[in-house]
Amino acid sequence: MCVGDAAIAIGMRFFADTTYNNASETLHAYSKSPLFEGLNARQTIHRHKGPFQLSSFALPNWCHEQSPSEPNCYTDGTVKHPRFADYGLSGAGIWWPKRTIGAKELHTNEAECRHLETSGGLKVWGALFGPFVSSTRAELAGALLALSADGPVHIASDSANVVRQVKAILADTNYKPSKPWELTTDGDLWAIFHQHALAKGLHSIDITKVKGHATDKQVVDGKVRQVDKEGNDMSDVIADLGVGLHTEPILNIACVYTRRNIVFANLVTQIHIHNIAVLRNDKVLRDTEARFRNGILIPRNEKDKLKPATFSISSQCYAHPSIEGRKLAIRSPRIVSRLGRHESYKQMWAFLNMLRLKPRAIDEQGTSWLELFAFYEGVGGTLDPGQRSNLNKAAIKDSLRKCLAIFKKTVPTCCGYRFATL
Repeated sequence: MCVGDAAIAIGMRFFADTTYNNASETLHAYSKSPLFEGLNARQTIHRHKGPFQLSSFALPNWCHEQSPSEPNCYTDGTVKHPRFADYGLSGAGIWWPKRTIGAKELHTNEAECRHLETSGGLKVWGALFGPFVSSTRAELAGALLALSADGPVHIASDSANVVRQVKAILADTNYKPSKPWELTTDGDLWAIFHQHALAKGLHSIDITKVKGHATDKQVVDGKVRQVDKEGNDMSDVIADLGVGLHTEPILNIACVYTRRNIVFANLVTQIHIHNIAVLRNDKVLRDTEARFRNGILIPRNEKDKLKPATFSISSQCYAHPSIEGRKLAIRSPRIVSRLGRHESYKQMWAFLNMLRLKPRAIDEQGTSWLELFAFYEGVGGTLDPGQRSNLNKAAIKDSLRKCLAIFKKTVPTCCGYRFATL
């Protein structure tokens, strides 16, 4: 089954557009190069991202100044295709409003990244490599790069995880994580961040949480400052530039094969849902069949076929004491109808068909509804086996009053108008 057939089977749209064709051609061209020879799409992306290997970050210069009260840089990280880590590509970006290279030269770490000075400030961005990608890791990479700039720094980030951990590091000179950095998620980057923060001076660093993707309405309502919205939006755009450094061919391959994985993931989900439904229905049918057989409510072979009743009881007729009783003339469950397919109807029909009835004498009490219902459940009958078997066993059971009311309503349905004369 190809991806197009799978998409049609589960009602998804998937078509070979220009990106799909370009990705196929690119992957074919990559497979002929010595570095990517014989690799599939997933292996090609892994080879491109490389192993866990950290760049040799130079320590920042010591800063004597106190960190500013307002953010002077905005950091952000972006991950393309985060749903499937095999095809995830990430990048980080920093926006320095009003910063010029002439007034503050680039640090060695910043110079190794892409940068652009504009009339409004300085843009710095870069791509992240390594097999593991996440939004928190990308955000952390941006904050780490911001520490390299000379002078005090007040970072504005929209990542709550990064802000929380950075504040914990800045609050204690002798900070130690609850677990060694080697055992912490993104601990390799956090260890470097901690080292750089101590080298720069904790007093010269601060961080603030800002709203990500803020709207104009939030600015008008006073929930977000205009300067923070513009700064975060700019850093988000710069982070996208960092992802773009992975090159367009690699981005096309990741995009197309992420779409393929989504289709097959949904297909597998639908298959599992179908299998679960089949198993549940099979269990219901087996349980229902077991109840019928335990109560001798269904024929076991051709000789035991249920035969239609031939007598009906009326209030005017009287059975001789020597007669054990007569059978009811009731509707046959063999008739293809809505009631004939209902399990409760079948059980009730079999129960009434096995009864022998006769009118009570003037001085006799007769059988009550409660006694008849108790006899019905005593031989293995249930009100609705298909529905009740799906209920949680810990659920509250129906009261006797409710069950008796359902029973009194179902019996006349099986017997029709004749039961009104009993």
